Amino acid sequence: MYKLFLLFLLSLVKNVPSQDNHNCNVDSGYSWCDFNKKCLNRDFEPCIPITKECIECLTMNFGDNTNCGPGCSMARVQEIQTEGFLGTDINGCIDAPGISWCNILNTCISGDAICPEEDNNDCGQIVCPMFCENGYKINQYGCNICKCDITSHHNTCPLDDQICRGHKYVCPVLREITHCSTGGISGYTTYELSLRILDESVYNIYALFGDRIESNDIMYVPASYQEDNIFNSDFGGVPEEIIQINPNLRYDSWLTIGLINGDPQHKISSIGIDFSEWNSNKDLIVDNGAIFLLEPNERITAGRGDDYVIAQLTIGNDYAKQAIFNVQGKTMDGGTWAEKLVVFSLRKSSNSLIGH
Repeated sequence: MYKLFLLFLLSLVKNVPSQDNHNCNVDSGYSWCDFNKKCLNRDFEPCIPITKECIECLTMNFGDNTNCGPGCSMARVQEIQTEGFLGTDINGCIDAPGISWCNILNTCISGDAICPEEDNNDCGQIVCPMFCENGYKINQYGCNICKCDITSHHNTCPLDDQICRGHKYVCPVLREITHCSTGGISGYTTYELSLRILDESVYNIYALFGDRIESNDIMYVPASYQEDNIFNSDFGGVPEEIIQINPNLRYDSWLTIGLINGDPQHKISSIGIDFSEWNSNKDLIVDNGAIFLLEPNERITAGRGDDYVIAQLTIGNDYAKQAIFNVQGKTMDGGTWAEKLVVFSLRKSSNSLIGH
């Protein structure tokens, strides 16, 4: 009995490529299924809580004690059967009137939706499983097939190089999160600000600071878009699972030291900075404060090699602005280093737009 059920589960768990970001259309009932690696609507298609590799292993070794990996066991299969997943068809769709599989969309759809491959002359009222900030793929009949157009993810509008002259330890690096000032918050461009390590004596970065009292070196962050949401962030970025709930949080403005997907372990703190005063109409000026790592010996680069992400800023398209930071860190021999007045020029490229 269980072996037949294993074969049935194997037919349901499809090998679907993972996406760069989940960005599921939560408002339309979709959520991320980590087992199937896609956004799906659980009213139409259950998220089978077991992997394809697990089912194959259990099927091949049915009846013996082979270890098929963590969480993969006949006991788990029995739980799944008890939970009622037998009420699905061969494609994994809920076995109910009006629910069917649409191959071109790679998802189960309700009866009032027309699958593009089934009716080439009528695109129907398909609700896309995910948000595609850069547009969707269109088939030969002009129908939206609800798959992200990855070709437009390439940034064809390179930013001007930042000025590094005069700096010893770090150099400013600017990257656009949006795409040629589109695909994010309307009227804004979202930038990622990083510091590239120049000197081999640098061990890490542990603080961004402003100090007018002793050295007259203020930290200046221009007025930046803040998402009006309880989940918006002042530092450390926003977790991906929260962005799935509110996609606009992908363009929230925040400061950080390396972390970009939230700070669940509370590694970053601040002192002397009033983030409540910082919004799209008011600059953040720090003249006696800092954002810093609670453990100054940590090295956090968010997978950017020698580049430390220090901010994400969403700036109005009508203005060219600057951001100014003072930075401090540890050296390889246990001492400290500092770089003052590192300037980022936040403006769209002066080059012609390629392909536009």
